[in-house]
Amino acid sequence: MRKMIFLLFFLIFVTSNSFSKPSIRSLTSRETASTVENDLPSSDSFSNIHNRHWISTALGQTHLMGNYYKTGNNAIGYDVFYNYIASSRFDFSANFHYSEHKRDNEWLKLPSVNVGIKYKFYEKDSLHLFTLGGLGFYYPKAMHNNGVETDSKASAGLHAGTGIDLKLNPDFGMGFMGHFHKPFTIRQEQTRDLSGAYFNLMAYCSYNFL
Repeated sequence: MRKMIFLLFFLIFVTSNSFSKPSIRSLTSRETASTVENDLPSSDSFSNIHNRHWISTALGQTHLMGNYYKTGNNAIGYDVFYNYIASSRFDFSANFHYSEHKRDNEWLKLPSVNVGIKYKFYEKDSLHLFTLGGLGFYYPKAMHNNGVETDSKASAGLHAGTGIDLKLNPDFGMGFMGHFHKPFTIRQEQTRDLSGAYFNLMAYCSYNFL
């Protein structure tokens, strides 16, 4: 009887130890799984990144097309861009453009505010290739050779572009871009209609401010 009791207690002791003390193999497996899980990127990791807000100043040549070219010559244009990084591929983009063009007694001014979506279709290290497109709001003003200025009217239009972004460090960048604009025609009563398009070829510097 004593042998039976001793054997029973021995079996209970061995069984309890086998459940209460995990083996080295199980501990190693758990630790490895935890390490792998911690190393995996979180699905919302991008939502926690900083450096989302970028502002850029650009300088380049504005090439006139269509009837715009009949009023002025190609000239230097100025742009300011704001980009909000919405995801690893897409940005919200807004920009202001201004250029002045003259030819003999005629002149043309091209201010505009444009909004759109920027798509980064290729990435290599700190280099991004992108396309851009959206809606523009244009306020062209001109004086033709008859001495009559055009009426002050605004017009919507379309814009599209492509370019290269290079991140120099977390706070600074640079790039090159070609940007096409097509404002819709503005009808005039006293002089010829304002109609045309223009293309900007520019270089820019970018700065992260938030």
